[in-house]
Amino acid sequence: MADPRLIDWEQMDMIADGYSPEFLEILGEFLAEIPVMLESLAGLESSGDLDKASKVAHQIKGSAANFGFLAVSSAAAEIESLTKSGSRENVGSLIGRAENDFGLSVVELREKRAGQV
Repeated sequence: MADPRLIDWEQMDMIADGYSPEFLEILGEFLAEIPVMLESLAGLESSGDLDKASKVAHQIKGSAANFGFLAVSSAAAEIESLTKSGSRENVGSLIGRAENDFGLSVVELREKRAGQV
């Protein structure tokens, strides 16, 4: 059963254009890009570069929201807020949560849209 906090299916289906080849190409780029961005975010947080970390978190938040990845977007929003305020508290665990939620979202996407994705 789909976890309603992971993916906003109305949002996903609205932008999917019937899961056209063009959409699937863009979706593939998104699915490849987010893990790289999360890894970058972890490195920025570790190095203490909270300004850049905030910007990367903002990008993740927006991209994830566009594709309906609610849980990832939510975690990124929390990270952005913390890093903007200069805080590193809980950022590492939030990055871990975003990574985990991203993985679960991808599994749900492939299960729910099997044959389309």
